[in-house]
Amino acid sequence: MGPNFDNLVHTYLEHGNREYLTKLLPLWSPAIDEDHASIGLAMHHAIYIGDETAVRVMLDAGVRPTVVDERELHYTPILAASRYGRREMARLFWRLVGPDGRFYPSLRRISELTSLVVAAQYGQADLVADFLDMWDGWSVDEKRRALLDAAAEWNDNVVTVLLAKVGYEVDDIQEALGRCVDFGPGSTHYIGPDDDDTPEYNARAHRLVCRLVDAGGNVDATYLKRPLLCIAAPLADRIGALKALLEKGANPNIQNAEGPTPLQATFNFSSSIEALRLLMDHGASPEIPDQNGATPLHAAAYGSSLEKLQLITPDYAAAGGEQDIAKFLLDRRVPVDAANTNGWTPLLCALMPTPPKALAGACRLASLLLQRGARAGVVTDEGWTALHALASHRPRGNYWEPADAQDDRSKWTPAVPLVRELVARGAPLYTPSSVIRSPAVTAETVSGAWGVRMQRLLAKATTTASADTETRPGTVQPGAEAEEEEEGTTPLVWACRTGAMVAFGAVIAEDGEPSNRTGS
Repeated sequence: MGPNFDNLVHTYLEHGNREYLTKLLPLWSPAIDEDHASIGLAMHHAIYIGDETAVRVMLDAGVRPTVVDERELHYTPILAASRYGRREMARLFWRLVGPDGRFYPSLRRISELTSLVVAAQYGQADLVADFLDMWDGWSVDEKRRALLDAAAEWNDNVVTVLLAKVGYEVDDIQEALGRCVDFGPGSTHYIGPDDDDTPEYNARAHRLVCRLVDAGGNVDATYLKRPLLCIAAPLADRIGALKALLEKGANPNIQNAEGPTPLQATFNFSSSIEALRLLMDHGASPEIPDQNGATPLHAAAYGSSLEKLQLITPDYAAAGGEQDIAKFLLDRRVPVDAANTNGWTPLLCALMPTPPKALAGACRLASLLLQRGARAGVVTDEGWTALHALASHRPRGNYWEPADAQDDRSKWTPAVPLVRELVARGAPLYTPSSVIRSPAVTAETVSGAWGVRMQRLLAKATTTASADTETRPGTVQPGAEAEEEEEGTTPLVWACRTGAMVAFGAVIAEDGEPSNRTGS
């Protein structure tokens, strides 16, 4: 019985010793490795480490130049050489397999992935130039995909070569610009960026956007129905692209189909204050509302989008505890009491509980807004007040957090001074809210519902209540009972329902029951 050739090959893979390989090859033959699978591992390892001599030795021994790497991407040798930028090896394999060997191996149909595209994906600019010089038969689709994939990977060196050697249509340039802004390194293959290389990646994106715009790209165009600025603004790793778009004259106040401007789009988990500064420095207006009347300050108090398919809408206004960003906007004299279409101001939005924001963070942001002149007595169209919003926090963590054994009073400690300040500034304690008429509505129900989302919640609750009434004929409430129901929806009663009376009761016990009955 012959040697276990697979084990012998793995020994070579461990140390890459060429002398060992030359002793190994006389033991190899297609008879013991019919598909060339084992020796193929050695071939691809030699390509990986750049050992051209070892590659030639294996080819001379009869190893097929089309042997597939069974370990990872199933590349042929010419594709592997394209990936790693082995120019001499790529030329060698090109001579052996010809243009027909440029495709990714596929049994079903001719693959769209070719050696030119692979070289473009992995940033091998010299090899891209070599391929274009070696053969003039590359299809329009291959050259187009090479451009688009290189742009998506921010391989500005490759794009420079392609623009110089290939005549692209303006639509192709625009598509490449869109992919550059929307995608980023790692989008066409499994090797993503190194965090330590963030400055270099930003520089590459900046250079690439500038090159594509100079080649005919439109900075104010949309990509997948979104303005390029609205794509770049909310992503911290798109600073380079954002800066280039603005420097090339993009409209900083452009609005997408949903209404938010790029400035509003900066307020989420993955954005940065640098993006905010760039937009403001290039003329972005903090006073432009979206289609529902929400301003950037609403979005700043929220901090991030609950529905990632939307950039920022007033539904997600002011609820993320982004105090530094809110302060930045306030310093730019953004209207502190701007109301959206159903009466929500940044103060109310800031007080609503959301996953990224703890009770203490909500209190700090609300205090900042009050210091800048926010009215505490505002009441929305649904009867929602600042105290309703504050009482919607759960005493033992928000509903998405596991309950623990912390003392409720300790948990609510940060809220006591704020309750006192809100009441002193005129926040109504006795205003009823239509949102919480149903006993089924809880703190969990309203969490995440503010602005237009609160309107939707109310509409749903009203529909449910109507259905319940229809199933119970003769239950129309007389006036006295309706009035009693309204009293059951005031901030104080809501605080009892949610557990917030730990904070509310402390204020009332200290100062006596306030007389605030209406908003101011």
